[in-house]
Amino acid sequence: AWRVERETMLHAPRATSYALSLIAVVASIIPWLLYARGGFAYDDGFHFPLNTIDGRMLEWLRAFASGGFGYPLPAWWPVIAMLILVVAVLSTWRNPRQLLPLALAAIPLLAAAVAVRVVYPYRSVFHPRYLIYVAPMLCVWLGAELRRQNSEFRIKKAEGRGQKKSLVMRSVFFILHSYFLLPLILLLWLPALYWHFTQPPLIRDDTRGAIRHVIEALEPGDTVVMARDNFAVNYYWPNISAQVGKDAPLLAAPEGLHGVLHDDARLITQLNATNPKRVRLMLWQDDVVDPQKLVESTLWRNGYQIGEYNFGRIRLPLYQVTTNPLLPMTGQPINAVFGEQLALQSVWLRPQVTAGDWFYAVLWWRPDQILLKDYKVYVHVLDAAGKPAFQDDRMQLNDLLPMTRWTVSETLRAPHAMIVPTNLPAGEYRVFVGVYDPLTGERLRTAARVDEVIVGVMTVVGR
Repeated sequence: AWRVERETMLHAPRATSYALSLIAVVASIIPWLLYARGGFAYDDGFHFPLNTIDGRMLEWLRAFASGGFGYPLPAWWPVIAMLILVVAVLSTWRNPRQLLPLALAAIPLLAAAVAVRVVYPYRSVFHPRYLIYVAPMLCVWLGAELRRQNSEFRIKKAEGRGQKKSLVMRSVFFILHSYFLLPLILLLWLPALYWHFTQPPLIRDDTRGAIRHVIEALEPGDTVVMARDNFAVNYYWPNISAQVGKDAPLLAAPEGLHGVLHDDARLITQLNATNPKRVRLMLWQDDVVDPQKLVESTLWRNGYQIGEYNFGRIRLPLYQVTTNPLLPMTGQPINAVFGEQLALQSVWLRPQVTAGDWFYAVLWWRPDQILLKDYKVYVHVLDAAGKPAFQDDRMQLNDLLPMTRWTVSETLRAPHAMIVPTNLPAGEYRVFVGVYDPLTGERLRTAARVDEVIVGVMTVVGR
């Protein structure tokens, strides 16, 4: 029996079988590309570092490292991933032919990423889940290797004397595979499994739960705004509204399944038509849909936030409206140019806040030429003596639309939200804005040879 097994394992044309399977797997991508092209081959106006072949491969690797459950990942995951690769290679070192199945299993990863980039020149609509079929191939490879190592170990042992060195090597390879590789993979997945079973909202977005929460909390005069025409919200909203016995106007910003919100004029018109007392936002992937936070900053101008309850990555901030009708967001002209290339055109500040409440600042930027660095911007609030009271330092907009991706002469709106310290004394405070290189800390200067500009004064009142 073991001789038949030996002949089968050592001489079967596995390379041909793997190659045929690989061709079938790669070919299976083509129908999906053709089907999805009509819906996703468009330029939605945002860019981000992962929108590259190597970036997408890294994203798949991160998904594999999290066991397919999602994030967060521990800081040491790249080390464990490298150890897994090293052990996998060492376990097949004596017979390099065993690396062929691993290489063939890895090819669909690159093939899918390349295919998506070729079909979608504007945007890579690609997620690690599209490569789920690769996981069974890797599992088959791992299982075949374990079986081969075990079988050949028993074969050599049965052959008897003169095979001590070979038996030792076979034992080493088998131990590497079964006692090192599998525990390393489990070690890599344990943190994700912990988060999966203890903090499911971090992994799964409970859309139905979020919709039910919003509908149950509705009051007369409420209007709900969702990020884009979310198909899940549109599907569940009527049924849950009928069950709960409540309903409210449901708006989308922007309208349609695709695109990015570039202007809030239409939304303001729609909101004014409903004459809302409160506005509930249902935001999912709003960093993609509304990178300038036009919706939220408009509500800053016309009211104040009274709460927020989130379901995973679905944000549900609630705003009380104080201005009727709602007014568009406008700022006071500043016209300061930092580094002769980045113009701060205007600024809007919340004029009066209560200690412990939110302070908002909205900046309008216009690049006069292509920016070569992703600068950081700070908003510093200083007291009468010039001492810092509180501040907000961060990259403008978000990682999906960094400064180096900004279009020349296009004005963008960058919101800043800060919490005023609860113990901050009442009085007037000056607000300054500056720009600096996050790597060196060097500040950009204006034509007046100053490295920051005063953009207004805000008043803090006691609790």
